[in-house]
Amino acid sequence: MARYASQVNTPRATIGGWISTLGSRAIAVVRRTDGEVRMVLGGVAPVPWRVNPSVEEDLASAPLAVDDLEVLAERAMYDAQPLSGNAYKVTIAKGLLREGMAFLGSGT
Repeated sequence: MARYASQVNTPRATIGGWISTLGSRAIAVVRRTDGEVRMVLGGVAPVPWRVNPSVEEDLASAPLAVDDLEVLAERAMYDAQPLSGNAYKVTIAKGLLREGMAFLGSGT
């Protein structure tokens, strides 16, 4: 998988930002200096898709175990409603989410 480091502009200063791509699917992850987390998926919906704020809050609250990341990835995609022939995007999105959450957990 190709990874590209890039600056992520947010209204507040950031501690770390990360972008990962898988084909035409992508995730952007940011931890702000105030501790808040933002995660946005691209290429899985008609518009960039922000992860549920409750999942972002859980990520910001404490270090999480690998099993916790799996549960959060599932929860983040709970409301996903793939179109006919697009169910594979949910699986790809979960993988990108796990990678993004692992990045946040690495303290980077």
